[in-house]
Amino acid sequence: MVSVANFLAQIGHSRRADALWNQANARDPLDPSVARSRGYLLVRRGAYQEALAVIEKLMADEPTSTNVRNGLAAALLLSGRYADAARAADQLPHEHPNWFVIRSVAAARTGDRAQAAAILAAMRQKAGDSAHYQYAQMLSQMGDRDGAMAELEASYRARDPGLGFLPTDEHLKPLRGDPRFASLIARLSFPKP
Repeated sequence: MVSVANFLAQIGHSRRADALWNQANARDPLDPSVARSRGYLLVRRGAYQEALAVIEKLMADEPTSTNVRNGLAAALLLSGRYADAARAADQLPHEHPNWFVIRSVAAARTGDRAQAAAILAAMRQKAGDSAHYQYAQMLSQMGDRDGAMAELEASYRARDPGLGFLPTDEHLKPLRGDPRFASLIARLSFPKP
């Protein structure tokens, strides 16, 4: 049930996601996946401070969980705590896509485009053609709209599962007014909220 709630949140159906989460929580409030889902839903909604409170409690309960560490790094990044986000991302396995993305986006948002580009280049070397969606996230944050859209198109051709995040991905916010972005959203036929 929480997996469906998470999916609904990532495509922008936050009310339905919250309703499902409430059902899951009523059934088993002690299930750690329900608490992780709550943190995820709060991040997707933009309630970063509330999400951080949930995630920090999860860190105390599950200090080695990659999912929880990833959620912490993402919430810190999106709340504007870039140095903290980069430190949290460094706790992720170094092959984890968000080890690259969060560090690159943090660098871009603090004006260090060279560092952001170097992290992107390192990921390209490691991941090759398997991470076009993540490349788009980084390029978008570096202000390279054309490069980001080219990577999203490559992601579309490769049927990258990351495209499921497209409607609500904060890293792609700079592209939302671009007609090419709207066209890609339309081609993916997401259900209306």
